[in-house]
Amino acid sequence: MKTQRCITAKVATARWMAQNLEWGTLSTLRTDANGNGINGDITPFGNTYSFSDGPCGGGTGTPYFYGTDLDVSWNEAAENPMVSFALSEASLTSDCVNRTDDGLSACVISASGGDPEAPPCARLTIVGNFTTIPEGTTEYTFATKSLFERHPAMAHWPTDHAWLVAKIDVQYVWTIDFYGGANVFTADQYYGSNSSDDEKKSEL
Repeated sequence: MKTQRCITAKVATARWMAQNLEWGTLSTLRTDANGNGINGDITPFGNTYSFSDGPCGGGTGTPYFYGTDLDVSWNEAAENPMVSFALSEASLTSDCVNRTDDGLSACVISASGGDPEAPPCARLTIVGNFTTIPEGTTEYTFATKSLFERHPAMAHWPTDHAWLVAKIDVQYVWTIDFYGGANVFTADQYYGSNSSDDEKKSEL
């Protein structure tokens, strides 16, 4: 059964999620979201995006993305780079985790209390600036290799879409993994943890 963890373990859980989850909801700020001139309002817009923070066993904590200017989220992030990326432990299907059960009981919807919204089903929101990585750089090569390893179909997507690689320059993270309220950690605290910490993985 999942139990309350110390602050150090909470940060490690956040890094564990960034390493082992494979998709989340990227939220940007959109102007005129419906294309019909609604008062020029700025509205939040969430979009499912696959990501990788590195190869299995080599997570960096930085989420990398593979996308194109043809996608609305990419365009909105170019205009207003402040984004958030929300992850849920309920989505765990990663090949990085040797998992033999049918899912964490805390995340499985049931009359006994399991639900993706239940605090013991961990949630992580990464907040920062969405930044395109220049092609030809060492980071571009690393990010592309990591993305294609975790999401092999990406390597076969149409070649005429002018694919780009981007990342979130993390400013802070918000996370909750148990009852008692959420925690906010700075980028320094977040990056100071090691996702290889066994405390989280031991619960699977």
